[in-house]
Amino acid sequence: MQSHPRPVFINGTLCILPLLARIMTGDDKRINEVRPLLRKADVHGYKLCQLNVGRDGPSESPMPEPGWRASSAVHRYLLSPKTLSQLCELHDFMGAGYKIVPVAAALDNRCSTGNIVDDVVEAEMYVWDEKIKNFGYGYFR
Repeated sequence: MQSHPRPVFINGTLCILPLLARIMTGDDKRINEVRPLLRKADVHGYKLCQLNVGRDGPSESPMPEPGWRASSAVHRYLLSPKTLSQLCELHDFMGAGYKIVPVAAALDNRCSTGNIVDDVVEAEMYVWDEKIKNFGYGYFR
């Protein structure tokens, strides 16, 4: 069994710090506890798409879609939960409409010289489960 949860690449509404704090701590004012868990990162080979959801859900939800182009990338954050409980809260929030896929997240590390050194971290990412047919796609440009 893992002692530390696997990192999760997040994007879209999960990047709203008060929301992420509420999901992970139960309090939207505890942003300072969540902020240190985030690092800028990219996942290559994906693009953001928009889910066109009906009256029962949000009208826009940016989600990564696999297999776009090897040169395309999603730019957001790598979240490193401290506990399995925090990871479970995140999974519960995302719900059954999403599946978890393994990805390689390239961290954006700025050296003291100003150069960028990419470290690659194995992580998980939420993608829409295409088996669910109730929603349509549109693409961000």
